[in-house]
Amino acid sequence: MTETMTYIKENIYHIPRAGKTAVEVRLHRPQGEGTHPAILNMHGGGWVGGDAVLMESFAKLLSEKLNAYVFNVNYQKHPVKPFPYAAEEVCDVVRFIRDNAESFSVDRKKIAVGGFSAGAQIAASSAVLLADAGIPVAAQYLGYPCTDMRWAKEHYPELTDIMFPDGDFARREASPVLAEAASLKNTAPAVFVLCEHDVLRDQGRAYAQKLIDAGVTVLTREFPAALHGFVEVNRPDYPANDSRRSPEQEALCHAAEQYLIRSLSLLFASGDDNGAGV
Repeated sequence: MTETMTYIKENIYHIPRAGKTAVEVRLHRPQGEGTHPAILNMHGGGWVGGDAVLMESFAKLLSEKLNAYVFNVNYQKHPVKPFPYAAEEVCDVVRFIRDNAESFSVDRKKIAVGGFSAGAQIAASSAVLLADAGIPVAAQYLGYPCTDMRWAKEHYPELTDIMFPDGDFARREASPVLAEAASLKNTAPAVFVLCEHDVLRDQGRAYAQKLIDAGVTVLTREFPAALHGFVEVNRPDYPANDSRRSPEQEALCHAAEQYLIRSLSLLFASGDDNGAGV
C-alpha cells in the first residue's frame, strides 16, 4: 500500500487522509482468493448521532453474502464538522481503496457507497462529489434518504444552521434532488429502499426519478407498512426497546436486506460486462 491503515482494536482501523484527520472504519473482510468488491456503509442518526457499531451485523451480512470488503464508516457528526465534511471523508476512503486496490485485492470496478437516512444523504452526496471528480463508482444504495435539505431547514432549522454555516443548504451535492438531471448523468447506478410511512418517501421517489431522467440505472423498491429506520432498528445491534421494532418490521428488514444484496450483486456483475469503473 502507498499508505497504511492504522489498526486500533478489534476490527477498527483509521484510514489516512493527507493533511486531514483519519477516518474511523469498522472493517469486515471477504474470504478466498481473487479480487473482491468493496462497500462503504454509513449509519443513520440525523447527522448528529448514531454510530457505526449499530450497523455491524448488517455490515457483516453484506461482507458474507457479497464476499466483499465492507468499510462501516464512523463519519464525523455535524456538531463537530459541518457539511460536506462527512461526504468528503467517504470520498477519501474511496480514493484510498482505489489507490491500494492491489494490496486489498479489491476490484476497482466494484466499489459501492451506501447508507440509511442521514447516512444515505451522505452516500448520495459522496456519489455526486465522486462523479464530479471523475472517480467511477459501481453503485450507491440509498435507504430512505433525505435528498432535499430544504426539508431539514424547515423542520430542524437549528441543525441546518450547524450543518451549513454558509447557508447554502440547496447546493447540488447537499440536495441532489434539486440538481439538473443532465448534471447527474455520471452519478453511480442507484438502489433505493423506501418506506411507505415515511416523511422522506417522496424525496426518495423524486431523486430516483431525477436519476432515471439523467439516464442513470436505478433500482427501487418501496416497502409497504415499513417505518423509517426499519432496516437498522430491527437488527440485533440496535437497542431492544426501540418502538419501531416488531416481528412485522423485522420481516420487512430481512426482505430489504435480501433486495439490497441481490441488487448490488446485479450491479457488480454489470461492471464485469461493460468494464465501467476501470
